[in-house]
Amino acid sequence: MTRISNIELWINKICNSKVFTSPTDSRLLRYLADATINGNVLKESVIAVDIFNRDPSFNPGDDSIVRSSIYNLRKKLDSYYLEDGKDDLIRITIPKGSYRVVFEEVQPGTIRIGKTKKIIRKSDFGVLIILLVVTTSVFSILYFSQRRTMLKLKKTSENNYFWSDFIKSDKPLLIVLGNYFMMERIHPSDSSHSFIRNPAVNTPEEFLAFRDQNPELKEQMKTFGMSYFGEEIPWCLMKIIEVFNGTSKKIDLKYSSELVLNDLREKDIVFFGDFSTINILKSFLNQTHYKFKISPPTIYYLENNIDTAEIISIVNPSGTDFQNDYSIIAKINGYKDNKIMLFLSFSPFGKTEAIYKLTDPSFIDELNKISIERPVYWDMLFKVSGLGTSGFYYEILRFKPLGN
Repeated sequence: MTRISNIELWINKICNSKVFTSPTDSRLLRYLADATINGNVLKESVIAVDIFNRDPSFNPGDDSIVRSSIYNLRKKLDSYYLEDGKDDLIRITIPKGSYRVVFEEVQPGTIRIGKTKKIIRKSDFGVLIILLVVTTSVFSILYFSQRRTMLKLKKTSENNYFWSDFIKSDKPLLIVLGNYFMMERIHPSDSSHSFIRNPAVNTPEEFLAFRDQNPELKEQMKTFGMSYFGEEIPWCLMKIIEVFNGTSKKIDLKYSSELVLNDLREKDIVFFGDFSTINILKSFLNQTHYKFKISPPTIYYLENNIDTAEIISIVNPSGTDFQNDYSIIAKINGYKDNKIMLFLSFSPFGKTEAIYKLTDPSFIDELNKISIERPVYWDMLFKVSGLGTSGFYYEILRFKPLGN
């Protein structure tokens, strides 16, 4: 009998390990393995009914029990192979985005590093050490090169129309990351947990209001205690920080769900995130020409900040992977004359394209084609076409001064 055909023994070893303490995890792993072996294609709704005793009317959009449980199962398999299963000759994995189990033979004399699927033989470590030395050298060269150009960067940034006020301000800068507030629901039927994201719930205060409005769920719902942000956020953060390289500007970071009024009074602020994560900064949009609705994604353009002059709904073309998005960028006068810059979009590529353009010194030449005005406070509307986190085409639809 080959190792790959003796799957049941390996699964038993996993399920009896110290990592797999939950009967549900073991049952789920066996269920997925059996389906894979029998060639069955599983759907989220089928797993929810068979494993988690959900009603046949189960809606994946309202209940993330399957996705969160598969995620936890992957993590537990990773932990198992780091210790108990490090010498196993069969490795069992569940690829992301799939409910199919992969059974992979591991040849003796090979080892794995961390969670990567790549097998690295012991004889390759000399090459890895050389690569490490080369990489370290490259980063050292880049670091010292950056140090030599700091004064030049500072001079360029201080003359940048979009950012000079922030650089010259004596207030500290707070970069605010738009994060998604998460809720956790405990299901009485089997004590399982599911994680829920509701675009209308973005702060602890909104969570309490949500529970009050849904008394039947009050005892089942609690805050997850953790949040997350989109994969584009680290890249956006890097581009913003580059603007202030070589300056003496003090920079702090904070999640949008953690903002308090004192932050808005004492610091200059740069925010980037989805419209649904703007939270208490939303009141500043009243100074702009725009309002928005989350569902369906809609932007309202207002003349004189009162009358709706145009309604822009996101309608994406069918039969193509490319999507459209609209980004609002605004520089606003905050409390005590502190400055607030907002980058808002519905999709990741909307933010990345807007930030990429406004951190590029040559973008001012493109703005000259739209307007010769240089107001202190302004708002701008982009139309962006892209995919994932990458924008491929953009158009400046409007650039308008703000009254204050």
